[in-house]
Amino acid sequence: MDRAQSIMGHLSELRRRIIYSLIAIVVGVGAGWVLVPTIYHSIMSRAPVPLTQMGVTEIFLVQFHMGIYLGILLASPVILYQLIAFLLPALTGKERTILFSVLPAALGLFVAGFAFSYYFIVPAATRFFIGVARDSGSNVIVSPTQWTDMILHFSLPLGAVFELPVLVWLLAVIGLVTAQKLRRWRKFAVLGSLVTGALISPAPIVVDQMVMAVPMLLLYEVSIVIAAMVERRKARALSV
Repeated sequence: MDRAQSIMGHLSELRRRIIYSLIAIVVGVGAGWVLVPTIYHSIMSRAPVPLTQMGVTEIFLVQFHMGIYLGILLASPVILYQLIAFLLPALTGKERTILFSVLPAALGLFVAGFAFSYYFIVPAATRFFIGVARDSGSNVIVSPTQWTDMILHFSLPLGAVFELPVLVWLLAVIGLVTAQKLRRWRKFAVLGSLVTGALISPAPIVVDQMVMAVPMLLLYEVSIVIAAMVERRKARALSV
């Protein structure tokens, strides 16, 4: 009986948290649509060629979807808070400390990776692809949908790649990786970064490929330092 009541209590709490999150999304979407015109024109002004609307409803749909994405982004702090508030009772003090330490770093690194791609990689990619098209004698026609898709396809994965230090920190706390192991794997990391840089790079130019690879290598080196810091902290804790 007590177990059934406990389960019902958890479900009731979960429903309440979901409702609060949905309300936050609705409010966020409303605010997002207010911001859409400014953000839309800012993004589209960075397009390499004049944009061409490919359908009667295209720009409306792009702005509509952009408003939804902005709404979810604006509501994400509330959603995250509701998730944390639901999980906290089940977490130990140490797990809570880890959670609150990781979240700001993870968000900041994702934003940094997205911004790096948006301001450096996407412009380099568009210059290369447009150059190839013009060299072949083709006219370049870009629609708003294609431009926003290109930004997302390049920037979201790089934002995820920038999460490497947080991932390594978590693995080091758990004890699955050590700084020594990461140093031993460095040659593979260098090779992987160069290959990934060559695959992601829009142009077969060494400079562009290094622009992609160097941040990944720096993130790996930062990850080694983080793992070493975690190990030193563990050693001090054991010696006390």
